[in-house]
Amino acid sequence: EGFADFLRAPALADLPRGAADEGPVVLLNVSRYRSDAILLTADGIDVVSLSASGDLHAVVRQRAAEFTSAIGHVDDDDDTQRAAARSQVSGTLGWLWDSVTAPVLDRLGWLAGVASTTGDLPRIWWCAGGPLSLLPLHAAGRDGTAVIDRAVSSYTPTVRALRHARDRTRALSPSARMLVVAMSRTPGAAELPRAADEMKWLKNAFGAQTLLNEQATRDRVLDALPRYPIVHFAGHCVTDLATPSASGLLCHDGAEHPLTVAQISRLDLPGAALAYLSACSTSQTSAGLADEAVHVTTAFQLAGYGQVIGTLWTVGDRTCARVARDLYRALRQDATGTRSAAYGLHSAVLAIRREAGHEAGHEAAWAPYVHVGA
Repeated sequence: EGFADFLRAPALADLPRGAADEGPVVLLNVSRYRSDAILLTADGIDVVSLSASGDLHAVVRQRAAEFTSAIGHVDDDDDTQRAAARSQVSGTLGWLWDSVTAPVLDRLGWLAGVASTTGDLPRIWWCAGGPLSLLPLHAAGRDGTAVIDRAVSSYTPTVRALRHARDRTRALSPSARMLVVAMSRTPGAAELPRAADEMKWLKNAFGAQTLLNEQATRDRVLDALPRYPIVHFAGHCVTDLATPSASGLLCHDGAEHPLTVAQISRLDLPGAALAYLSACSTSQTSAGLADEAVHVTTAFQLAGYGQVIGTLWTVGDRTCARVARDLYRALRQDATGTRSAAYGLHSAVLAIRREAGHEAGHEAAWAPYVHVGA
């Protein structure tokens, strides 16, 4: 009893149930046969064909490879290479808007009009497969108009993962116990002085328990996690694209004992609520394993965190600290603790976007931050 559907795909009638109550879930399927956006809404299921422009699958693979290469050069010292990389980034996101996200928003009726505040925007969940999962769908846009202007975006690796995250979601009360792991000095890695600043601010603002540098060994972190609904990690992440389960966060003894995806995903933390990973490339994966969604961000979701904040590529130390403060300030203003952290993240990156302006490649400063889960 209770296992009649064990390992079966969900029935068509069951897909929207519970998954799209708070906003549509968009499953993006791109293949050499056809490409579609499958929209799960509270009213049912709709399909938006993405095959009108021809072989989208081949184009997406090329675009994703070019984008991944360009994003690492947007701040190069060489003027020519930097300009080319920034042009590539903006061009890819413009194409992504035209070919994928704008048709979806149009079908939802969200292209016309822009809400005055983040709190008035609808929510949307992106569930992308294949090479599309390497691109920041929430940042797609052209001529100053982007998805971020029309919706508060979150990601989920599968519909079932989103339903599971909702089932385990805990209120983000301002008084919730918080653990901050800050690695301003990590043996064998560059110093991150802003990580200590993040820790001090969170300790003063929320009374967070802290583990700083030498205090933050892997085993001490693993031992502390079950006692705190909110965990904030400020430090380095190592990404192993060939063996994603070996990717992980670097604690003080990270050279010998990294906190890996395999170890994190095996945890079972029923009291977990939010994991904020203020580190580089915690959501990064490779083209060959894009459908597996195996990275540090999803590992924390598997461990029980209904919401996880991660990054798609390298982020600056100063920007990380600012985004974190702005997000937690937004959470503190929500006395009920019922509003998703996705709203706080949206407001934080929107502020950076406005300051960055609309010059080519400006998206690289704010687009790497993603919200995964409920």
